[in-house]
Amino acid sequence: MADREADGTRVPSFRLVHRSGQPPPINHIPARHCISRDAVANVHGHFHPRGLTRLRRSIGTPLFQQSASQYTHLSVTCSTRATRRLWQRMPLRVAHKWGERANHLRELEVHYPSFHPTWCMGTWVALLEGHGAARAGIARKMEEARRPEGGGSSGAASSEDQLRVEGTLLKLTFTRIEYPQPNASLRASFSHTSSTPLPPSGRPVVLPALSAVNNLPSQCTPVRVGREWRTPGIASISFDLDGTVHHNPIYITREEEEARAADVDAAPAWLLPQRLEQLRTVGCLYVPRGTDAADISALRQELVRRGCNKTFTKMPIFLGYVGGADADKRRLCSLAYLHGAVMDPLCEPEVADPTTRAFKMERDDSVATDIIAWAQAETSCVKKLVAAHAKAADTIVYRGGRGTHLAGISSDMFGERDPETQQDPVVFKLQAEEVSEEDMEQMAKIVAGMQEQWLEVTVAGAAAGENTVDNDPRSDDADHTGSLDMAARFLAKLHQVGGDIGFNMDVSLDPAAFADAEVATRWREASQLFADHHPNDLTVFATGEIPDDMTDAQWYERVLDLLVAFYETGTRGRVLTTGGTSHIIEQHFDEDGQREQAYHMRWEGFPGISVSPPNWPDEP
Repeated sequence: MADREADGTRVPSFRLVHRSGQPPPINHIPARHCISRDAVANVHGHFHPRGLTRLRRSIGTPLFQQSASQYTHLSVTCSTRATRRLWQRMPLRVAHKWGERANHLRELEVHYPSFHPTWCMGTWVALLEGHGAARAGIARKMEEARRPEGGGSSGAASSEDQLRVEGTLLKLTFTRIEYPQPNASLRASFSHTSSTPLPPSGRPVVLPALSAVNNLPSQCTPVRVGREWRTPGIASISFDLDGTVHHNPIYITREEEEARAADVDAAPAWLLPQRLEQLRTVGCLYVPRGTDAADISALRQELVRRGCNKTFTKMPIFLGYVGGADADKRRLCSLAYLHGAVMDPLCEPEVADPTTRAFKMERDDSVATDIIAWAQAETSCVKKLVAAHAKAADTIVYRGGRGTHLAGISSDMFGERDPETQQDPVVFKLQAEEVSEEDMEQMAKIVAGMQEQWLEVTVAGAAAGENTVDNDPRSDDADHTGSLDMAARFLAKLHQVGGDIGFNMDVSLDPAAFADAEVATRWREASQLFADHHPNDLTVFATGEIPDDMTDAQWYERVLDLLVAFYETGTRGRVLTTGGTSHIIEQHFDEDGQREQAYHMRWEGFPGISVSPPNWPDEP
C-alpha cells in the first residue's frame, strides 16, 4: 500500500532510497520496509544469465555475483531462437565462469535437437566443470576454517568425505527436441556451435551429490575420456541413442522411451562411471534373440569390476523371442549368472513390461513351450526368468519335434489380456508339422484354461527355415493342407476336453494346397470332428505365389470351393491371399450364422477374370 505524506500526497510504495552522491528527496519520509540485500539477490537470481549480465553495471559486481549464486536450475535449451543463439554464442570460458558462479546449482537440463545430439556439448560440460570447481573451492575453505590454529588435524572428516557432504548438483537431464523433417537452413542454424569441450584441467571434477543422469545421448558419452569426473553418489543413469537401433545387441536402456545405450563392449572405459557402488536401478537390459552369451558375461564382469556386487534393486530385461535352441538356453543361463552377480538377493528376475516399453519396431515377446519345459530342470533363477517372460509373452509357440514339450505346463503360467485395456490378445501358435495326440490334448487343456481372457489361436505348420528335404513344402510329396487338418484336429480335441471355442483362429496355408482338388472336401470331413463348435472367426492366409501348374481361374475356383465348404459347415471364415494379384476373398455371415452375401472379391490390376462358385447352395 502506498505511503502518504501528511497532506495526503500519494508516493511510491517502493523506491530507491539511496544513490551514491544523491541523498533522497527531503519530502519523502523514510521507507517503511527495507529490502535486504539477500532478498534483492534472490529476485535477480531469477534472471537468465543474459538478463543478469545486462544488470551487472547497475547493481554492482558483489550483488551480481550473489545473484548468480542463487541459481538452482539452469537449462541449456534450443527450444526458442533467442535462447539457442545465446547458448551457441557463449564462449566456453564464459560458460565455465557461469558454472563457477552457480555454486548452488541443483539441476542442469540440456534440451538438444533430435538431429544434433552433441549440440552445445562444450557449453554444458563447461558449466558442469565450473560448478564442480566452485564447490571444491568452497569445501576447501570450510575445511581450512575448521582446522586448528596450529595446523594439526581437527579430527574432522577427510577432504573426500567433506566434498561428498558439500555437493549440491543432484540431477543432469537431457531432453531430445523433435524437429520433423528439418531442412538445410534449420540444420545450419544449429551448426554455429562447438561440440568440443575445453581441454581437461588436470584436476578432479568432484560432483558428490549427483545421483541421476537421465537420457544421456550415447554420442556424448565419450566426453568423459581423459576427464577425471568423480560421481560417487550416482544412483541411476539412462542413455538415449536417438531412437535408432545400435549394431551391438546388448544395451542399457531407458524403459518407456525409445532410448538405448551404447554397449559395454564398444567402449568399456567411458560408457559408465568407473565406480558404480551407488547404482541401484538400470532402465532395461536389452538382450533379444541372437545376443551372444559371451557378451552377457562380459557385461557381468564389467559391472562387478565397477562395484555392482549384488547392489541392483531393479533391472528389467527384454528377451524377445525365447525358443528352444541351444543359443537361447546359453543366453538364459548367462542372464541368470548376471542376475546373481549384480542383483540384490531379495530381488526376483524381472522382464520389461510389454505394454509400456518402446521396442515397438522389433517387438517379439514370444516364448516356446519347449524352453518352458527345459527350464523346469534348471536353476531357480533360470526357472523364474523364463516364468516371468512367459507371463509377459504375447505369443506362446509350440514347435513340435521329438518327445513332448508340454509336460508340466498349464494355462496359469501365461499372462492375461483384457480387450478393454487395448492390449493385444495372447496368441497360441501351433508351428509344427506333426503333433502327438498327447501334446494336442495338453494344448487343448491349456487353451481351455485361458478361455476367460482375450485369446487367438494360430496354426502355421512348420516354421520358415525348419523344413528338411523330406518335408519341403514345395516337394511333390508334401502335405500342403496339413495346417488346415491340424486346425480341425485341435478344434476337435478342444471340444473333447470341454473347452469353449470362443476365439479367433488364423491358419497359414501354403498356396500349393489349392492344387489339391479335394481341399474343400477334406475340410468338410474334418469339421465333423468338432460338430457345431466353430471359432468366432477363421482366417486362412494363403500367402505366396500360385503354383506354376495352376491357372488363375483354377486358383480362384479352389479358393471359392473352400469358402463354400466354410459356409456349408457353418464356419465363419475368409481366405486372404497374395498369390498372383492383390485380392481378398471373403464370405460373410450374420449373427445367426446365415449368409449375408455369397462372397466378396476385390482386386487391383487384374480386371479380366470372373469366377462363379460351383454348386452354391440355394438361398435360405
